[in-house]
Amino acid sequence: MRRYAERLVAELAAGGAAPRPSAGVLCVPDTWLAPAVEALLLILSGEDALEPLSRAAQLDEAGTALFLCLALAVSGHGDRIHASWLGTAFGDLSAERPVTPGQRALWTAAARGAYGPAGKIFVLRKLDAAGVSGSVDHDLWLRVLAPEEPSSDTSPAMTALPALADVPELAAPVQAAARLSRLLDRCTDITSPRPPRNPPSTPRPEPSEPRDAPAGPTASSGSHAGDSGLQTAPSGSRTAPSRGPEEPSEAPTATSSHSGDAPGPLTPSPEAEKNSSGRPRAGHPKSRRIDLSSLANPSADDPPRPDLPATSRDHASDPSADAEPLTVLRSLVLEDDSGPLKPLTAHLLDDIRPDADPYLAAIAFHVAAPVVRDAAGRLAEESAVAPPSEITVPLLGRDVILRPEGPDLPSLAAAESAIRAAEAARRSPRWLVYGPALLPIVALVLAFTVSELFAVAALVLGGIVGVLLWRVNAREQAEARRAEDEITRLREHAEAAVWALHDYAREAAQRAETAAENLASITRLLRRGPAVADQRPASPR
Repeated sequence: MRRYAERLVAELAAGGAAPRPSAGVLCVPDTWLAPAVEALLLILSGEDALEPLSRAAQLDEAGTALFLCLALAVSGHGDRIHASWLGTAFGDLSAERPVTPGQRALWTAAARGAYGPAGKIFVLRKLDAAGVSGSVDHDLWLRVLAPEEPSSDTSPAMTALPALADVPELAAPVQAAARLSRLLDRCTDITSPRPPRNPPSTPRPEPSEPRDAPAGPTASSGSHAGDSGLQTAPSGSRTAPSRGPEEPSEAPTATSSHSGDAPGPLTPSPEAEKNSSGRPRAGHPKSRRIDLSSLANPSADDPPRPDLPATSRDHASDPSADAEPLTVLRSLVLEDDSGPLKPLTAHLLDDIRPDADPYLAAIAFHVAAPVVRDAAGRLAEESAVAPPSEITVPLLGRDVILRPEGPDLPSLAAAESAIRAAEAARRSPRWLVYGPALLPIVALVLAFTVSELFAVAALVLGGIVGVLLWRVNAREQAEARRAEDEITRLREHAEAAVWALHDYAREAAQRAETAAENLASITRLLRRGPAVADQRPASPR
């Protein structure tokens, strides 16, 4: 029975027709899956599914609701589900508890429009009710939405003097303004209108041979399978549609395409889809199907394929965005572990990353709107900080205090004195030259007292000492010139830094104005919220 259910799911996901169940396949007692599969087949064929729904709900109401919601979503018939099914299948959601695979699959399918605007509104309400955990670092959301880029966050006024760009008092407002601009770009990209996720395609031809209906009681041809929720009913009686106990008010009610039906998302019967002339109704929307064709049989006319192997645990723990509902559905059918669970905040952070699915990002952005608003407000405040009245800047390795009216003279003089002191420390001691200078004198005395040959030695030693003294003097003069050049460059850099501070002050006013405009734009995007009806394909005329 489970192998048939897996094959049925694969065929429906590929857009094919439901395969015939073999005799006795669905006659499995004490399991909710058999009557749930039977109800799915009846719903797809437009027949009454109340009796198998009641039997499945008595065994496992939540599992039955989750199976039907996911199966109808991957088959492109998500608009046939009853409003109470989503509430029963989704259950309770909390920021303190991990998100179950079923909740994540319903969340993903609804974000792509599998259940229409009403399904997306339902998920938004659930996520809004859970909210973002207050213990989460708000900077974490900002790092995901607008990562830091220090290489590009530099003021144009500071490009000539890299030392100024490294001053925290000057760099912080510039980096905050640049980050706020990137945050606005990311918010605009997330909230931009997008084309339908799955545009209507040419319907597949139905098989020429009719499919045998599964065993079970059926109703008249004019009944609707979606008229009932997952509530049990006495034999031979029909209960009115009702919402599940988990969602008395939040579960949205999908509207029917014709006014004569009962309230609630009803499964349209073949007779209701046609008018008196026998033609389809013009306003009936086509089904929406998540793109899963690459994961299942591409054609319903292909020969029957062998049963698919169970989904591996590694694949189920990290499924792709499109495959997640199908992966969870297979795990539900095979009673396989769907992998480790993650908290709500982790899913939301994954959904707003730059490489995340845009439809999931729109919902996550709406849920994180309070955090984004606070982060944008802090960035705007940091961007509007006025330039400091004075700053200490390292110029040529010397700390100099700069003010708008000019460099601080005492600090500049101290820097010049430090340069001269460093130049004096580099000089060679003169005693290293004055010591050898005594040798020519000694040789001259020996020339008068001992031998005239010492006179020649005195001349040679005198020449050597003269060369040494000349080299020492030349080195000292070069060091002095270098020190003066360094002092000159220090003064030039100080003057240039003062002019750069004036340019920075003018940029600060413009930066504060731009930051206020960016904050207002982000606030408007947050108030507007995500579009819920932008994924419904146009109705054929």
